[in-house]
Amino acid sequence: MPYESVAWILGAGFSKALGGPLLNELISDRIRHSLQNIETPPDDSLSCCVTELFEDGRKRGLLWQDAEQFLEMLEIAANNHKSATSTLIASLARTPYEKRFPNSGIDAKGLLVKIHTEAVRFVAGACTSFLSAAEGNPDIVSNSERWEPFVKWAQSLETTDTVITFNYDRSLALLGASETCPRLDFSVPPRVTRIAHEPSPARRSVKAYHMHGSVAWTRASADSERFVDEERAVAHENPERAVLGIPGVGKKALAQGHLKGIWDEALTRLASAKAVVFVGYRFPETDNMAKRALLGALKAQTDSSLHIVLGPNSPDAARLRRMLEWTRPARKDISVITDHQMFAQDFMAVFDRQVLINAKWKP
Repeated sequence: MPYESVAWILGAGFSKALGGPLLNELISDRIRHSLQNIETPPDDSLSCCVTELFEDGRKRGLLWQDAEQFLEMLEIAANNHKSATSTLIASLARTPYEKRFPNSGIDAKGLLVKIHTEAVRFVAGACTSFLSAAEGNPDIVSNSERWEPFVKWAQSLETTDTVITFNYDRSLALLGASETCPRLDFSVPPRVTRIAHEPSPARRSVKAYHMHGSVAWTRASADSERFVDEERAVAHENPERAVLGIPGVGKKALAQGHLKGIWDEALTRLASAKAVVFVGYRFPETDNMAKRALLGALKAQTDSSLHIVLGPNSPDAARLRRMLEWTRPARKDISVITDHQMFAQDFMAVFDRQVLINAKWKP
């Protein structure tokens, strides 16, 4: 009898237990210091410019309050350097830049482009550095207690399942390569060409989709539509060629352009899932395209059970639940929405897939 499908929608909370940064701490000195742990670390002086600009604008109450708003406004400024907003951001950026690079003579446009490029490198590095030890030693994934719940989860996946991630990091790839998951392999749709070994046909393949790109993907050139999966983190080395949906105008364009095939296939599979589990993904306020697309797909499968895993007492759980309720019909006995009040690692240590699929609403 074939297994019924479970769709897993992963966000930053999925990787948090492995050391990954959440959005509210992404642009920070703590993350900046961790960037030195990766191969080919970024220029620390430029990274300081990024964190100081972010903190200066946030403390002044100007333009942004969190890392996502900051990245979006920085991209807009870099692409339209003559606007009043761009002039303001350039003036704020010049102080930390000239403190470290005196007499550079850089103009406003060049400064904004350089800072934005470094911000992309910063994000890519932040989504790479926390996995640096596991990248160099696969036994860490197989044998460490930190990874144990994630390995258990990966081993539970069936070929009918779908893994949709909005993270850039390689945690899924490391799980797929673990010897403790010998028949598991994560695959991606055809727009990505792998340059390393192909998975063994003997291993079962679970479809996984990086909806906003991956730190392992790189374009042949800055404007190329062709890109490859390097099977190692490379985005921090060449941010100009990174395939990352960083907040800003380019984020939507990437999803509707280079990654459209990924989105189309992932949403089709999501619409047929019998259970859908949101693990650490809350529909960030700027993820409006993802919000519209995923909620639309869920309306096509009104008898599926929906599950929320955002942590105990998460302030975002009620917000996510209210959005999910709009995808369900008025007859509440058809489906169920359950908030599990656990962190990702807790849930993965205890869940039962048949309970997820067979969940029923109780009055």
